[in-house]
Amino acid sequence: MNQWLTALLEELGENPKRPDLEATPARFESALREMLCGYPSDPVTILKEGLFESTSTGIVVCRDMHFVSVCEHHVLPFFGEAIVAFLPAGKLVGISKIPRALEALARRLQVQERLGQDLMDALQQTTASAGVLVRIRATHLCMMARGVKQEQARMETLHVCGRFASEPALCNSVLA
Repeated sequence: MNQWLTALLEELGENPKRPDLEATPARFESALREMLCGYPSDPVTILKEGLFESTSTGIVVCRDMHFVSVCEHHVLPFFGEAIVAFLPAGKLVGISKIPRALEALARRLQVQERLGQDLMDALQQTTASAGVLVRIRATHLCMMARGVKQEQARMETLHVCGRFASEPALCNSVLA
């Protein structure tokens, strides 16, 4: 990858041997590997590590979970926050496992729509809950820094299943 970035710098008219750029290809590779470190992690396995039986039936909500991901279309970061809610049906998951599962999915080449769907599916598969809701609001550098250059635009996705899909009031109670 270092050779590719060195060639790109040269193609752009830069001198990759210039002192300020000399270490850039290695730093770029290191940063990209760090941002894409989620592939070995399985969100279902992460969630199962914190699974336990419970008679609780109230809505469980985890808010303000921040993440950074990388757009698979432009290889530029997008970042934001997620809300996850579920209705237990005999099983709870340790609350720290939800942001860990989000992180595992976000640290891959990703699109926001799939990120939310995959997190919802993993939580539903693990807990067999009566419903799951995942809302993600994110800012995409591919929209801010290039193309339409919409610096204030944020994308919002909402994924629901079970009672959250069939009972709008329940969904609204979490999103209000």
